[in-house]
Order: sequence, then structure tokens, then C-alpha cells
Amino acid sequence: MSTLRVMTFNIANAIETEDDSENAWALRAPLNVRTIKRYAPDLIGFQQCDVGNLETYRSTLAAYHYIPGPAADGTDLYEYNAIAILAERLELLDSGDFYLSETPEIWALGWDATYVKALTWARFRHREDQTEFLSLNTHLEHIGERAHVESVRLILRRLLELRAGDLPVIFTGDFNCNPWAPSYRVHVETTFTDACYHLLRAWGFADTFLDAGGEDSAASFTFHGFAGARYWAANHHMAGRIDWILTLDGASSVQTKERLIVRDAEPPIYPSDHYPVMADLILGA
Repeated sequence: MSTLRVMTFNIANAIETEDDSENAWALRAPLNVRTIKRYAPDLIGFQQCDVGNLETYRSTLAAYHYIPGPAADGTDLYEYNAIAILAERLELLDSGDFYLSETPEIWALGWDATYVKALTWARFRHREDQTEFLSLNTHLEHIGERAHVESVRLILRRLLELRAGDLPVIFTGDFNCNPWAPSYRVHVETTFTDACYHLLRAWGFADTFLDAGGEDSAASFTFHGFAGARYWAANHHMAGRIDWILTLDGASSVQTKERLIVRDAEPPIYPSDHYPVMADLILGA
């Protein structure tokens, strides 16, 4: 058996937030980096990661190896679903990516999507006991209902090809989907609510937040718009847990030991407009 600390973190593009007053990337980057260092995850699934973010991480978090994945705007500017690993703990065996569209190998909008989206995958070997696993990381569509659901169906089809040797799977992402609250459907951008969550659960994925004793409520929200608790106070009817770490047993199992929604902040400075989510896992249990 081996242990693995996993984090999923939508970090808000450096480019898109460069003019966001106190939460411009240059001002919040030190807190963002300190937060990652404090919890020291072995594996991180980043969403909304751009060149500026990666430059910061490569200079301040040099112990990590970065797998950027495809740029979802078709350039080298922004929106990577990067995967980062502590190289002393994990060995990269293979990696790849595809776009969430009808033409997965070509940059293109999928279905009724508003933005081009993609998935990054990698196969790793844990140096502690040689356990191998597959890592998936994505950022799903937030408006187009068909694109949201079809993206998950595409991922599940591709997963059949990627799971060589029945590998266990760790799936990180900003899924833009709240798994529990019917009232969340009032939000214009989330009419599909929990459809993708139930597709993934029906396929066998476990939700680490619930597995380790977490309970869904309005207070379990992960997006906060650089407002922290003030966002929940003003938007509790829409607040949702949209950032997840999911697991899927394979030839060896994956168990969740602990889970945490990381709410580190120094108001008015926040590491991002999403709270990172963390899970301590046991592989091969």
C-alpha cells in the first residue's frame, strides 16, 4: 500500500485576473504558492492555468514536474488543465490529452459549448511500492448543457482505452456541476445541475468528499468569486461543490482517508476564486 495526497485547484488565469485589483495574480500568487506548500500535495490537478501561472510555479515550486496538457484556446496563452506531481514521490510513465468535442484530436468547440475544453491524462508509478494509477484532469463546460453531458460521455469512452491493465483512476477537475441541490438549478449557468455527477457515479466513480465523511450543504461550496464566506452569505441558494476528486478502483483499490476543502485566505486576498479541494488516499488498500 502507498499513500497519496491529491489536490484539485482552479487557480484563475493570471491573464484574466491581471486587472482584478487586490486579486491580480501578481498580488495573490505568493498566497497561492504558500497554500500549496502548506499542504504539500503529491499530485495536483490545476484548472484555468496559463503561462503566467506556470512560470510562477516552475520558479517557486520547483520540486514539481508539470504536464501542461493542451491549451484550450488553441494557443500557448491560457487555460491548461495542467497536472503537477512531486517527482520524488511519483514517476511519470505516459501522458496525453484530448479536446472535449466531436473532434477530440483537433482544437474545436464541442456541441453547444461556450469555450473550448480539454482533458489531460497521465499514468504514474508510485515510487514507494510501484503501484500504478491513471490520473485525469479536466474543466467542464459551465453553460451548454449538451456539451457538459457529452463531454463526460466522451471521457468515459476514452477511459476504456486509457485504463491499460485495469488501472485505478484518480479524476480531478472543476466539473461545474453541483451534485446535490435542486435549488441550484435556478442559476442560469447550471440548468443541468447533477447530470454529469450521476453519470460518473453510475460508472463506478467514488466521491472522496463523501467517502471521508463530508456532507453536502450550501456551506460546502468551492467557488466563491474572491469573496470567501461573503459569497455564501449572498448566494447560498446557488452555492455548490463543483470541484471534485473522484476515484475508481482497478486491479488495486483506492480508499479515501481524509478530505478537506482548503479555505486558506488573507482577506481581501485569496489564492483563487475557487477553494482548492484535497484528499488523502491509500492506493492498493
